[in-house]
Amino acid sequence: MFVFVVSCALSLVGFCVAVDTKPTPPSFTLKEIAQPYDVSPTTTTTVDPFTGEETTITYSGYTVENKTIYIVIKNQLFTPYKNANGEMVYLYYECLYRGHYYEGEGGWSILYLEFYEQSDLEYTFISFRGLPSSGKVDVKVKGVNRNTYFYASFADV
Repeated sequence: MFVFVVSCALSLVGFCVAVDTKPTPPSFTLKEIAQPYDVSPTTTTTVDPFTGEETTITYSGYTVENKTIYIVIKNQLFTPYKNANGEMVYLYYECLYRGHYYEGEGGWSILYLEFYEQSDLEYTFISFRGLPSSGKVDVKVKGVNRNTYFYASFADV
């Protein structure tokens, strides 16, 4: 728990107020958005420069799955503040994942090598690409405040 003290003076009277800024565990869901598209068949014709003979190759069309999973984090009340060094402190999220059937305590990979600042909206959206087309994945979202981890949550895809 972090406790911050804010002091103010009115006339000659001073008082202190303790403010608890400990965030609650990040609440999130995973939402899959599928935007498949078709690639049309194509035909390529080449001419042999020595014989003049034409060769035609036809490539069949196919469908691209184009799936994206979004980590949808319910933002919490958090007021940015200045720390003792005068630096602004914001709430960030870090997302990690691993295969659901991983045995052991570790095995977590960082989704992206950056923290995501909590948005000004009701939710923060983070895209999650590159997953296998089948199977299960565990996702962990951590609230981060100046590189101090607060909480973690888990979900299966």
